[in-house]
Amino acid sequence: MLTLNELTGKVALPSEIDHALKMGFDLAISISGGKDSDAMARLLHHMRFHQARGWNGRIILMHAHLGRAEHQITLQYIARFANQLGLPLHVVDGGDLVDVMKARKLKLEAQGKHAPFWPSAQARYCTSTCKRDKLSAFLRHWSGKTGRVICAIGLRAAESTTRAQKSIFQPREGVNTLSRIAYDWLPVHHFTTEEIWNALGYSLDQLQALQAQFKGMAPHEVFRSSFKAHPAYGLGNTRLSCGLCIFGNLGNLHNGASQNPEVYREYVQLEIESGYAFQPQRWLGDVAPELLTPEMQIAFQRAKAQPPKQHSPQSPLSIPQQLPLF
Repeated sequence: MLTLNELTGKVALPSEIDHALKMGFDLAISISGGKDSDAMARLLHHMRFHQARGWNGRIILMHAHLGRAEHQITLQYIARFANQLGLPLHVVDGGDLVDVMKARKLKLEAQGKHAPFWPSAQARYCTSTCKRDKLSAFLRHWSGKTGRVICAIGLRAAESTTRAQKSIFQPREGVNTLSRIAYDWLPVHHFTTEEIWNALGYSLDQLQALQAQFKGMAPHEVFRSSFKAHPAYGLGNTRLSCGLCIFGNLGNLHNGASQNPEVYREYVQLEIESGYAFQPQRWLGDVAPELLTPEMQIAFQRAKAQPPKQHSPQSPLSIPQQLPLF
């Protein structure tokens, strides 16, 4: 298993970013509670405070929170994570994604449009509008009119073809002005899953052993253990994201449903009302039907029996700006 010192040597550190940080640029590390951003934060913290690299600007953690759509323990987890690193944490209100999806559904219906309202690969407003745009607003506020800031993001090439094509660093749209300079930086872009877990202190074998140990436990019980990552991983999740994510596999969705049955039932009710499945090839109502009331089970089967509605590309979502919790 690789050590932190060995892993920091693998961090993608363009000379331009290193020079900017040595010139006093601030470093804002975007975290979700997921393994990739956690590993990135640990590595950058180690490079900043233990390797004398001469990065003298401010360093913070920032998190865009999406309300009920998140795992219930996420805020508690990232607060502890920030405390362990000794870094300031700024939580930005990204809006309640459950309410945002309901509002999108009502808007489409009012316009007479027969289109899916769920986020999708083509209309990923849960990330663009609710997270990225809100974090950019925070960065404008935090860095000031003449600020200089690097925003570190834990995206990895292995996650998707789209992410594999991302540049290691580029100007951050929505923050740069003639007097303010901001860049996005992807320090762990080329890391493998195993290297990510090594940065968190585990081999893949150790992770699997812990998951077997935690089986059947509640998230708060895993949280109280010595596990160093988000409790969802201890309970078997392969990715974090929201509790019920449009990109989640069956196991992740089942975990999210069982850990937050109220939100699960709200989502299934939206499937019933709209006739659109949560994912193009999967209905949420089929994931954990035992969590539905008998009446919902009947209504869900009726909705599924209707002619299938196609998931088609959607236009980006525009929602009112909400005050971030700076």
